[in-house]
Amino acid sequence: MKDLFPKKTAGPRPVKSENILRAQARKVEEEGWIFLEERGALIGKMVRSFRGNTLVTVCIGDSKKEHTTIIVGVDRDTGVYQLDQMDDSVHSQMQPGTSLKMYGFVDGVKSFWSGTVLDVKKGEEITSKSGKVMQSWVYEVSCPYEMSYIQRRESFRLAPGMHRTIEADFECFGEMVGVEVRDISLEGIGLWLFRDPINYGIAMGTSTPAVIRWDDWQADIEFFCIWIHQTREGAGWRLGGTFELVDSAQMRSLERLIRYGELELLRAKGD
Repeated sequence: MKDLFPKKTAGPRPVKSENILRAQARKVEEEGWIFLEERGALIGKMVRSFRGNTLVTVCIGDSKKEHTTIIVGVDRDTGVYQLDQMDDSVHSQMQPGTSLKMYGFVDGVKSFWSGTVLDVKKGEEITSKSGKVMQSWVYEVSCPYEMSYIQRRESFRLAPGMHRTIEADFECFGEMVGVEVRDISLEGIGLWLFRDPINYGIAMGTSTPAVIRWDDWQADIEFFCIWIHQTREGAGWRLGGTFELVDSAQMRSLERLIRYGELELLRAKGD
């Protein structure tokens, strides 16, 4: 018997016109925009940021004043993430409908995005040393479809995770001291220092000898510093630049290490 109520099938997905593709390519080239057609791609990045308690800098409305918080939760199903409560003067401004401009390091890349506060909800209860129980709050924001970013390198940039140890040894007061590698590519490297960079002989626009140590692999390099930024709290210095291997034959080993890390991330995205 013929089916009187055939199932409806979803129509074909619309194909982007060549004009839209050209406009997006131009934005990527001129402004560095990432077009996120699948929310899951960015939600995955937010999840990784949440696991690492990545700092997020927030500007409210048109204000240029910056406030710092962290992502404390991500809902993969709804595409909503939660920002931790900020100080009282800021908390009073965080009402549903408030527009936000944010930036943070996502997968080792400084990224910018916008959002709107959807809701303000109760977070975990916090017990002080005196035993007083206080209620915390979180701000729910919807995952964006677009992000702009500052990418100083064309090649893939790997941000080491907790399971991967990468350090760069610099000479500091006569001894070699390891500093944390925040991200690395075949063209450049980002570092985190707890002392003034000058203690390691590092200054803007200058080359400094160092050693990269990646598990059992190590190589001598010449590090050329491009930028230095001291954190607002004075807790350390972020800096980045390019580097050259003293022994160019070791480049193939470095390529394999970075490629393996990239494949790990791709597998994680597929889970």
